[in-house]
Amino acid sequence: ATWFKQLSTLTKRSFTNMSRDFGYYWLRIIVFITVSICVGSVFHNVGSNYHAILARGACGGFISSFMTFMTIGGFPSFIEEMKVFYKERLNGHYGVGVFILSNFLSSFPFLIAISLSSASITYFMSSTFMMGVILGAGLIGIMMATAGFFRLLPELPKIFWTYPVFYINYMSWALQGAYKNDMIGIEFDSLYPDQPKLKGEEVLTSMIGITLDHSKWWDLAAVAAILVAYRLLFFFILKLKERAMPIFKTYYANKQITSTP
Repeated sequence: ATWFKQLSTLTKRSFTNMSRDFGYYWLRIIVFITVSICVGSVFHNVGSNYHAILARGACGGFISSFMTFMTIGGFPSFIEEMKVFYKERLNGHYGVGVFILSNFLSSFPFLIAISLSSASITYFMSSTFMMGVILGAGLIGIMMATAGFFRLLPELPKIFWTYPVFYINYMSWALQGAYKNDMIGIEFDSLYPDQPKLKGEEVLTSMIGITLDHSKWWDLAAVAAILVAYRLLFFFILKLKERAMPIFKTYYANKQITSTP
């Protein structure tokens, strides 16, 4: 079959599996909608007084952290897809690149549904398997801690946590873009009535530690670039495993032969 025929077939099959598997995306969409309604009601009519500065930051920090942490829920179903991929790859049915691209295309409509359902509600109202889950949750925890909400960028240790972790963390760029989108152009009441109002730009630079040397659209572009980089990294990992696995098997077989009396 041609490359495009393989891509079409794999995309249709993957999309069908995602649609039938309730726990892959449908359950997460329901959870996102429910949590978004709760968050929207909690932060409803947050206003623009002095205390709303912290409330707006907390809302953005919670949404970005929770949405990212919930992505680990799709890991069990993804493992089942990987098992099928390994078997079919060994039989030479298709390559690594077409599998990764088909998986992205089939999941894209569900990702759009998750983004629109959660963002629209919130905005207008306010063994190897277990190892993978543990590592994924740990990585997401590191991203949450260095995104710029729990610890502001100027206060992060420069070595390692700022350079490079903060700048390769897509959550940090997403949170900066969300803050700019929410606060630029807004004036907040000062802590004392006789003082002038605080501009959103001043809040971003002086209180949250976000620079305004680039727009929110560059933050969005950075998120997209990092996600593409993750896909490419996934591709290279699969290719490396594909090349390295026969070497390890040969080494293990030779070791077994030499150790047998």
